[in-house]
Amino acid sequence: MNKKHKNLYFIAISFICVILIVVSILYKLNLSKEKNNNQDYAFLKGKTIVRLWLPKDRVSNTREYQVKKFNDSHKDLYIMLSLYDSRDYDNMLRTALAAEKGPDIMMYGFFELIKDNYIKKLNHMNLDNIKSDAFVYFNGNPVGVRLNEENVKLIWNKDIFKKAGLDPNKPPSNWDELIEYSKKIKKHFPSITPYQFPIMGYEDFRQSIGMPSVNLDNVYTSFWNYEDGSYRFDAAKNILSVYNKMYKQNLLDNKFDAKSQKDLRINFYEGRAAMHLSTFEDKGYFSNIMPLGFDIGVSDIPKFKGSLGNKQYYLSNSNFLCMSNAISEKTEEEQKKIKEVFKWVVSEEVNKEILNTRMAISPALKESKVKNDIYEQYNQVKNFKTEIYDPSIFISRDSAKTVKLSVDAIKGDKTINSVIKEFNSLYKQYSDLTRKNRKIELNTFKK
Repeated sequence: MNKKHKNLYFIAISFICVILIVVSILYKLNLSKEKNNNQDYAFLKGKTIVRLWLPKDRVSNTREYQVKKFNDSHKDLYIMLSLYDSRDYDNMLRTALAAEKGPDIMMYGFFELIKDNYIKKLNHMNLDNIKSDAFVYFNGNPVGVRLNEENVKLIWNKDIFKKAGLDPNKPPSNWDELIEYSKKIKKHFPSITPYQFPIMGYEDFRQSIGMPSVNLDNVYTSFWNYEDGSYRFDAAKNILSVYNKMYKQNLLDNKFDAKSQKDLRINFYEGRAAMHLSTFEDKGYFSNIMPLGFDIGVSDIPKFKGSLGNKQYYLSNSNFLCMSNAISEKTEEEQKKIKEVFKWVVSEEVNKEILNTRMAISPALKESKVKNDIYEQYNQVKNFKTEIYDPSIFISRDSAKTVKLSVDAIKGDKTINSVIKEFNSLYKQYSDLTRKNRKIELNTFKK
């Protein structure tokens, strides 16, 4: 063997030896890791594990502490909490359930998993600690519980009111007054937006168009008529007319339709907006994240003259807490433990702690007062009801078109009457397609 071949031989042998050494190390590390993992989970021996999946949100940190406290106080039960980025959550949930490796309890908010029988009906679960109107129903059967939703309030900058010659403790009681207030504010402060509201997404539409309209007909914020079981948008005419009038008189930001919730909060925080159509989520921001340097008022939103009453609704969050249908295959004792955890998650104690963060409010709460609160008027939800007969979370629709039509009416690009006519036509099509393709019994979504 010549010198050149000897060198190549030694290089090859050396390379193989290095590979073997690396593989050996990795193998030992893997064994060590498995050993450590087994040691880490040794404390679960003898405990029933309940897997809880939630998308990450503004109260996730609190949920983690709550689960830890629960686990520390239970010797025979352990909650395995998994928090996932909301952008990946639904796909991960579908995949895990299809592979029979999914959670026992989870947040969900769409139609597919219900259709495919992955979600358990709650009819016979004896969930007696939960208010009946906190349930989400599908074809007449309870399938989940509403955990966090939003209420809508009008807030205003008292300093701006006072300087504009308005009583800082007297908000506009009706929409005509709101227009008059806005005129006075604009006269004294040309650079300030008198009134602002969100209108970039479908939830914004329900907040800004739907909520002001619920006392003009038997409709929810989605304009689902719960008496005859169909969508009817005629009641939207009043608020669209108000916004159209304000837009023409330069009482709204000329780019109002391009302002996100974040943009609107910053405007109000910096004193560049006098009145703001607000939700409970804003309370968390204005008391924790961007504390306001001025006094504000918080009240129920204005009403229209001739309103049918004082109905107020939580804005229905599409997500609800539910159970996997796979738990039916577990032992009776395991099912009992899963139900115990479910009842704990929706309990008054747990949701009262969430309320104390000022970041979320649950319609399942029986009492919404907290000690040492700030902006406590946000918590005044006595008249707020859930939209219990609303099928909108199960209906496929063009949300962007819904928003675009609203903006067209406000800007005057289309007449209000033509927009309402188009709404009624579009949502009849959406309902018909839902009945045909999704087998949803819309007749069960009415009183």
